[in-house]
Amino acid sequence: MPYPRVCLNEELLREGMQIESVDIPVEAKIRLLDALSVTGLPQIEVGSFVSPRYTPQMAEIDELVSRFTPHDASATPLSR
Repeated sequence: MPYPRVCLNEELLREGMQIESVDIPVEAKIRLLDALSVTGLPQIEVGSFVSPRYTPQMAEIDELVSRFTPHDASATPLSR
């Protein structure tokens, strides 16, 4: 009997950052995103389209995505 297939969907940057009351520097978010990418997760939800007025943690999404360096998910153990 084959093992069931498990699909991981990482949402820390989208869900976890929205609830934080402190300002997290974009450099810290980029380091976290880069570290998550190295794990081989095939999908990482980075942000959401919300007003920075109501969710200031999402205000730097454009910068975060443009400075992020994705890794090849097919070259990591999670994708095998």
